[in-house]
Parts: sequence; C-alpha cells; structure tokens
Amino acid sequence: MPGEFFVEYGLAAKTRAGRPLHTATMANEELQGYVVTAEAAAVGGCEAQMSLFPPEAGERLVNATLNLIELLT
Repeated sequence: MPGEFFVEYGLAAKTRAGRPLHTATMANEELQGYVVTAEAAAVGGCEAQMSLFPPEAGERLVNATLNLIELLT
C-alpha cells in the first residue's frame, strides 16, 4: 500500500481477510503521506496535520485490498 498507514488499518485487513495476510506500506518508493484513522485526525498531531488523505481513505483502501484478494481466490 502506498503511504504510511496507521496500524489499525493493517490489523483490520488481517482480521477481515479470513486468511493469513501481511501488509506492506511505503513500498517501492511510494510515500504519499500518512493515512490516519478518524480518531487520530480528531486529536490532531503531526501525522494528521501532514496527511494528504482524509481519514476515510484508509478504510476504502482496506476494502479495495480485500476485494482484490477475493478476486484472486
């Protein structure tokens, strides 16, 4: 996945995948910024302020990942 995802998104993908899953972020020189949770965005802080993505982006990318896994199986 591009960017730096908060761990909650990787754990959600692992839980919902129904099979062993390892997530990799910041791969292939892809660093588009932080992908924060809604909770982190509400609190603020360095990552939330520097994020190029809205908090909904993380859940959308988790869903897209799970859809791709389903297509491959």
